[in-house]
Amino acid sequence: MEHLRHGTYHGAYLKYYETGALELEETYVDGALNCTAVEYYPNGVVKAKTVLKDNEESGPFTEYYENGVLKTEGSYFARRKRTFGRRNAERIR
Repeated sequence: MEHLRHGTYHGAYLKYYETGALELEETYVDGALNCTAVEYYPNGVVKAKTVLKDNEESGPFTEYYENGVLKTEGSYFARRKRTFGRRNAERIR
């Protein structure tokens, strides 16, 4: 689901799995993604959070295992993904 304002995307963008569970939420501001995008696993647990600026990854991100345990965190800089901490390298149940 997305919204148009003066012919450009503006507002919340929500994507759902076929099951109806939320898969992705992002926000457009005057046609560009400017938000912290949140991706979800089908079970509703957060999969990743990524800062977007002008449609590109820019700034911090975090990734999680399906059980919610932190997997990786880092930052995007000059369009490159750089991790500054890998925690829980092995999947913890």
